[in-house]
Amino acid sequence: MGRAFKPAPFSCNILGSRAGPGRPGRGTGGHPHRMSPEGSPAMLNCTTHEVGGILVITLEDAGQSVDDRQSSHRETLYKLVQSRQDSRFAVDLSSLDYITSADIGFLISLRRRVDAMKGKVIFFGISAYIRDTLATMRLLPLFPLADDLDAAIEQLPPNLP
Repeated sequence: MGRAFKPAPFSCNILGSRAGPGRPGRGTGGHPHRMSPEGSPAMLNCTTHEVGGILVITLEDAGQSVDDRQSSHRETLYKLVQSRQDSRFAVDLSSLDYITSADIGFLISLRRRVDAMKGKVIFFGISAYIRDTLATMRLLPLFPLADDLDAAIEQLPPNLP
């Protein structure tokens, strides 16, 4: 039997917008794309911690420019998710009031990886605007939702032996 994996708190940056030079800095509905102070595409900041064996992934607007490390940060998060023996995850979106297509792609990829390992992921703290965006795109059924972390934890009972 292998040794139980106990991750340390983790932090990464994930691409948040494909807006760039020559492209408007505003999304549909008048919502601004996340842009760094320099005007380049901004990333999501990703941090993790555990609550009762559940890996909680918090996504926030990082306000930093995209660089070549972005892809490796995303892959590091995927490896962390896939290496866990406890396959319960809660994703905190409460700090985001806008979501780009790149963000949605990241969330779908994360969901697929958790599904492939027969795990469960709950997304919580979603804003009304993001909920409406996902509903309009007919993607809302892909994202099991909870209002807050406590409600997410309730939907993630301990794994049965």
